[in-house]
Amino acid sequence: MTKISPGDSRHALSFRPRLGRVLKEFGDSKPNGLNLCAIASICFVSLWSLLELPWEVKAGSGYEEIAALLLSKIILLGLAALSIRGGRIARCAFLLICLMSVLAVASEIPLEYERSRTLAMLSTIECLGKLLAFIAIVLVILRNRASAMREK
Repeated sequence: MTKISPGDSRHALSFRPRLGRVLKEFGDSKPNGLNLCAIASICFVSLWSLLELPWEVKAGSGYEEIAALLLSKIILLGLAALSIRGGRIARCAFLLICLMSVLAVASEIPLEYERSRTLAMLSTIECLGKLLAFIAIVLVILRNRASAMREK
């Protein structure tokens, strides 16, 4: 068994991010701004959904509501991870969730603003993040499809 010293750079478990590999799995081997924007927006949507969780759980929420909320967060995070890893079906499902969420939440922001400005601001940030993720991923898909068509 090989011992690992603190100065050894060849350790077996490296937790450093490997951006090149992630970008290659995302659909393009060249790190460009569009891929970085899409990955960053997916990560933002994922982190924001976790950050928003305490506000979504109300004091009178039952176990069923909390379980449904947690299951929806797990599904969103799973689809986000799979779409970053390059899964086309997961990417399309993530796009659908982002678009449906924006359509559902954006129409309620003016009513929410009357009740609570804090919740309205949280919902606005959520909508903007999901809209950015939707646009960035669609542009990556269209660019990858166009480059695949040019290669044929």
